[in-house]
Amino acid sequence: MIECIITSSVLIAVVIALRFLFRGKISCRLQYALWGLVLLRLLMPFPLLGSPLSVMNAIPDSMPISGQHISVTSGGIGDTADNSDNSVLAGNATGVHYAKTMSANEILRLIWLVGAIVVGLWILGTNFVFYRLLHKTRRTYDAADFKLPVYVSGHIASPCLFGIIHPGVYLTPKAAEDENNASYVLAHELCHYRHGDHIWSILRGVCLVAYWWNPLVWAAAILSRADSELACDESVIKQIGEEKRLAYGHALVDMITVKKAPSGILYAATTMISGKRGIKERLNMIIKKPKTFIPAMVTVLLAVAVCVGGTFTGAKAASLSAEEALTQLAASAYHTKDEVSFQIPQGYEKPEKWNIHIAGRLESDGFSQSVHLLEDVNDSKTWKPGERYSLPLNDHYTELTLTAYLPGENGKTLEKTVNLLNTPSFSVSYSLTQLKNGKVQSSLSPLSGDKAKLAEDLIFDYMVKSAAWPGVDIKTLNECYLLRATYPDGTATDYYAYLHDGKSVMQQGTDGYYSRIDDGLYEKLADLAQGITAAAGSVEGSTNTTVNIDRSDLNACVSDAIITANTDQYHSGDFSAEAHTVLKTVESGNTTTVYAMALYMEFGYANGGFSETGGSHMPVAVTFEKNDAGKYDLKEYWMPKDGTYYAPSIKEKFPSDIYKNALDTQKYILAQTQACYAQAVKYSKVNTDAVLSKLVDTICSSPAEASNPGAYIEEHPIEYRALLYYGDYTLRYAYAEFLKGVQTDLRGQILLSAMRELLGEENIGKDIGPAQKWFDEWKDNALSLRDANSMEFMEKNYPKTAILLQMLDKNIY
Repeated sequence: MIECIITSSVLIAVVIALRFLFRGKISCRLQYALWGLVLLRLLMPFPLLGSPLSVMNAIPDSMPISGQHISVTSGGIGDTADNSDNSVLAGNATGVHYAKTMSANEILRLIWLVGAIVVGLWILGTNFVFYRLLHKTRRTYDAADFKLPVYVSGHIASPCLFGIIHPGVYLTPKAAEDENNASYVLAHELCHYRHGDHIWSILRGVCLVAYWWNPLVWAAAILSRADSELACDESVIKQIGEEKRLAYGHALVDMITVKKAPSGILYAATTMISGKRGIKERLNMIIKKPKTFIPAMVTVLLAVAVCVGGTFTGAKAASLSAEEALTQLAASAYHTKDEVSFQIPQGYEKPEKWNIHIAGRLESDGFSQSVHLLEDVNDSKTWKPGERYSLPLNDHYTELTLTAYLPGENGKTLEKTVNLLNTPSFSVSYSLTQLKNGKVQSSLSPLSGDKAKLAEDLIFDYMVKSAAWPGVDIKTLNECYLLRATYPDGTATDYYAYLHDGKSVMQQGTDGYYSRIDDGLYEKLADLAQGITAAAGSVEGSTNTTVNIDRSDLNACVSDAIITANTDQYHSGDFSAEAHTVLKTVESGNTTTVYAMALYMEFGYANGGFSETGGSHMPVAVTFEKNDAGKYDLKEYWMPKDGTYYAPSIKEKFPSDIYKNALDTQKYILAQTQACYAQAVKYSKVNTDAVLSKLVDTICSSPAEASNPGAYIEEHPIEYRALLYYGDYTLRYAYAEFLKGVQTDLRGQILLSAMRELLGEENIGKDIGPAQKWFDEWKDNALSLRDANSMEFMEKNYPKTAILLQMLDKNIY
């Protein structure tokens, strides 16, 4: 809808400009015909196709494409956010629950609907009264050989054409008195009929009902109605001859009723009601005999052609490479307790090439089962670009992944895997920042649970208030709380809560208006902000400061920012960890921006092991300001937008030399996940040998009829991936098993496969024989390489192989 609003408004503005610039230089009929394009665009709520000419290409991706909203949907999927939590706010000991409130988007729709109903009833009522009046007072007028029925009524202000199915011409008694004047009026109204103006007046009313809030549409209705009269005047003069031009003009002056307001716009009739300016314009056209200038006409036609190309089309979808398409699909994927959902990106030219697999793991009463939820479903090649697909979930999964495949260059298959348990539901996220004279004192992002509910209630309380006053300069406030609502499309709206003359108020944006808000809600917000400050140990001018962080260590500050920005966003975990890879660091004065690929993971512990409970993996830009003490104060934590805006937002934010690296999350995921797993193991002191042994047993459990180890790995992708995530722990376990000298069965093949993947470039063995024989050969090569160099050389150049050598030296296996 927003696309129709923007393009139709641009088209109206262009037609108005052309009308003004070329008035008297082009045919009045051409001038009137231009409004037909406007009418068509207003009644067509979608673009014909994507085009590089479209004005929508000039609209930035960050522009909000919907009204202020508290919860949203995307791509036609129902609201997947779990909004059933009406629990008591923190600190509310009375047990009072907040009632479910309407979203801002719903409020705007309700306002539009009420306005449309009011305007619609206004127009219908006006025409019904007009219809009843005509039928009560009309009498037939004998107009020989006239195509339409003609009536005389003493209760109309001017002659008109009225009616849809059976239209008729209505004359005033004055017009009927003089036969010559009547003939001119009838010719004029017949011209209206031939132009279809009785139909256009109805459609004009429909547009006013749908776009009642848009002043440009009202302007278009008024001007198009005036141009319809000019076009008819021009046609009538052409029909009756130049010698009768002045006589027609005199008759016209006698028939027109002068009114200041354009009240005739509401009638589905071609009434001759006009203001003084309109009458003057019509008389000038009749008396001065304006001539059409061919160059002016050609210019107008060319301008209109370009404008049609720019307003009847939508923004051209960018062509995506396979790698970019995989990235966008991964960014669109999410899960809730009820479903898994993903969207096929637009712009990839071969949608039939998509292959998407979804797998999960269920655990119940100590029993673990791998489940394939979606696999090889694209045999019919039916994936539709831009369409969102959902898969219902009926169980609680401890692991859930989506893997997408596309053909790359040179026949190589590209793949992208998403841990769906690390993706948040589609809902609005909120952050809270405490400000003092415009400077950040403390921050919490995102808010969750009761905190998010408090933010939603405050914003709703502000939006339903009708009274508003000009806002204040935020930088002058000693106490101010910024609530930022960030939507799934990446857009955000800021709301500032503060005390004004001792009363609680909220202001939208730094230059917006403020309204009163509930004092109790404001006090809860202030208490929440004070609690953040106390918990974070923040200092003057810093954000998300943690007392145990060395803030002169840039890397430590980046780690702290990642942890702080993600805490509580996903599932509730017992422990959180992060790993990041710095792509580039840019310094400018005392400002430093670190561009990094950041992985945040939360873990829950149970039954001697742990599982992932939430997290995120994405490129981030973390900006710090270095103070006089050499400490880094966080100023901005930037994350890419969701869905189709993901890749463009990264391209806009990141330096061009690292943009492609920032899109390639798979390049970093394994090493970063291994780092987070290592932190989780260290924190919980998990017996990794027992966990790894169980994983291998599960992989070896099925399919029983298979002889190829690859079939077992393919049957249990989640367990095998977990072996890789344990990283060096898996290597130590595999080394110890092989050093026992008995790994000649399926277990050995599974361990060898994982070991060789983890070794990567250190895989210096030959592809020979059974697993145990391969390991023994590789071990001998490693010993020979160390003997030819040194242990220091191995630790530096072959760190994973050095683990084996250390085990051999210490006889640990």
